[in-house]
This record gives sequence, C-alpha cells and structure tokens, in this order.
Amino acid sequence: MLPNTSKKLVALFLLTLVPALVAQSHRTVLGNVHPQARPEFDRGAVDPSMELGYVNLFLKRSAAQQADLDQLLEAQQNLASPLYHHWLTPEEFADRYGASQEDIDKLVAWLQSSGFTVKRVARGRDSIIFSGTAKQVEAALHTSIHRYQVEGKMHYANLAEPAVPEELAPSVEGIRGLDDFRPKPFMHHGVWPAVSIIGTTPSPDWYSQKYPNVNTLAPADLATIYGINALYQMGIDGSGQVIAVAGASDIDLADIEYFRQAFGLSFNDPRLILVPGSKDPGTNDALGEADLDLEWSGAMARNATILYVYGTDAFEAAFYVIDQAMAPVLSLSFGSCELRTTASDIRVLASEGQKAAAEGITWLVSSGDSGAAGCEDQNGY
Repeated sequence: MLPNTSKKLVALFLLTLVPALVAQSHRTVLGNVHPQARPEFDRGAVDPSMELGYVNLFLKRSAAQQADLDQLLEAQQNLASPLYHHWLTPEEFADRYGASQEDIDKLVAWLQSSGFTVKRVARGRDSIIFSGTAKQVEAALHTSIHRYQVEGKMHYANLAEPAVPEELAPSVEGIRGLDDFRPKPFMHHGVWPAVSIIGTTPSPDWYSQKYPNVNTLAPADLATIYGINALYQMGIDGSGQVIAVAGASDIDLADIEYFRQAFGLSFNDPRLILVPGSKDPGTNDALGEADLDLEWSGAMARNATILYVYGTDAFEAAFYVIDQAMAPVLSLSFGSCELRTTASDIRVLASEGQKAAAEGITWLVSSGDSGAAGCEDQNGY
C-alpha cells in the first residue's frame, strides 16, 4: 500500500491532469435552452466580460441511488415502517445520495481550470455553485450568451445547449443560471376601490385605516374560514416552529410591522437571509409577493419564526433552504408557464422535491391565479 504522502501526490497529479484531459474530450449536451430564447427575439451576443454571478451545476444520482431514495421516501411515510418520519440531515443525504468526493473534486478542478470561481459545494453534494464571464461560459460550455427582447423586456440566455466533457457528463443532471428568464410571482394587483354589490352587507365587516371604504379580509377571518381557531384554542399558534419563505426581492420590514400592528398581531419580524453567493436583487416587482407571503404566513402561525430567504432567483432560494435544511416548512409563490420550462429544470425541480421530502420538509408551492391557463396572456400578466 502507498503511504499517505504518496496517495496525496497521486491525487494531486490526477486533479491536475483531469482539466487537461477533459478539455480535449468529446462533449455531451445538457438539453436546456430556454423556450423564449428564440431567433426572432435574438439581439446579439452580450459583452464577453459580462458576469454570470450565480450558476448552479446540478449533479445526477446513480440508478442505484435513485432506487434507494424512492424506497426511503415510501418508508418515511409508512406508519408500519421503522423509518417512518425518520428524516435525513443534509450530511446523511450527501453520504447516501450525493456525488462521491472524487467526482466533486473532478468537477471542481474542471470548473476552476476553465476560469470559473467555485462559490460553494452543496451540503448534499448534489450541486456546485460557480460564477464566470460570458467568454468563459462559451469556452467551457460551448455556447454563447445572447440578449433576447421578449414582451418588451431585455433578457439574456444561452444560444445553444450547453455541453460538458463526455467524461464528466454521467455526473451532471443540469445547469441553471445561464439565463435570466426566472420564475415570476403570481400575485396580481386588484383594482381600488372594490366593486360594490347592491343589496349586500360585508360580513365580516372589517375596514382598514388606509382603505376606509374597502372591506378587508382580516387574519381572524381566515382563521374562522379554515378552522384554525380550534388550533389556537389548543395552544397551537406556531410557537417553536420555523417557516421559510423563498423570494426574489429585498423587503422593507416596516411593511410587515405595519401589517401586524394594523391587525393587532404582536411584533415578530422575519429574519432576512440573502442566499450566499447571490447578488442582492434590491427592491423589485417581487416585493409585493414577498410582503404577502411574509404577512400571511406570520398571521396564521402567529408566533412562528419566519425566515425570508431571497436572491436573484426564487427557485435557487428554495434550493438553498432545502440544502441547508433550514425549516420544516418551505413556502414558494413563484412559477412559470410549463411550456416555458426547460427539460433540465423539470428534472432539477423533481430532484429537489425528493431531497426536501427526505429531509422532512413540507414544500408548499402556489398554484397561481390562472391555474391551467397559466401559459395564456391574462390581461398583460
């Protein structure tokens, strides 16, 4: 057997050799060009120095790992199984269903040799977050990044299917972050004032100081409608529980505080967590959804700890919550038309959903106001 020093030298030699070998190898495409990145919308290549600050390379489970995970998920929900509600920690998930450390090292070495900055390896060893320029993406992944003007807005996206070296392809499930066609919040703003219906009286009759002529649905109304009062009477009010809300905008805590004060709820600010490695998105058109989710999750679970995890991509925020096992409940109110979702994203979402389930996370996702008509133009939305 080789002494430890010799083993380290061999490992170092292999990691040095891997990038040179894969650079000359055949390529395997990953199959994710966004459906909106169409020729008629193409406005040309971006500046080669443009930074893609948060790219996520998702790793694939082996067939044996997937079969074992399927069995575990079934056992975790089987009352007769000794594994019933036996949830995994991120490290346990990594050891059973993540990539081997050897595969991680090879992928990291290749990314770094391509000029990318590796920001983080997931605790579950099932994804690698990195950043780089459009020029580096083109050289390493064999696709250029172009501008696309869609529905009056300018976006960027990869022109062709990204490709990875054939030797590394068996470990790769998909890649996200090469475009900014990100999921959107589904909240639609109503028209003020509300329409009056002759011959009716609002019940319950609650009016806010801000909108004195508009009857408002209050937290106590929802507690009555959904039978939550019975839980309150039993002392179940969220105390000791944690809820994570995924978002894509910064927020003003004064909004949440005003809501709770207006409805007589005690002070309970959410804890703000910017996804590590993600650019701060600032305040944008996802603010309303963030306020809505934080206000009403905190209104129903009045004394729960609310985490607001946000970044430039709400899905990536949700993935971070799952990878860190930050809360047993995760709320996501973002989505996109199914026909505008890449095959790679569908696989990634399914994989992340199973990971969440294995860790005992209840992942709640809004259906959207439009339901099955989500791909249709809803009066400009």
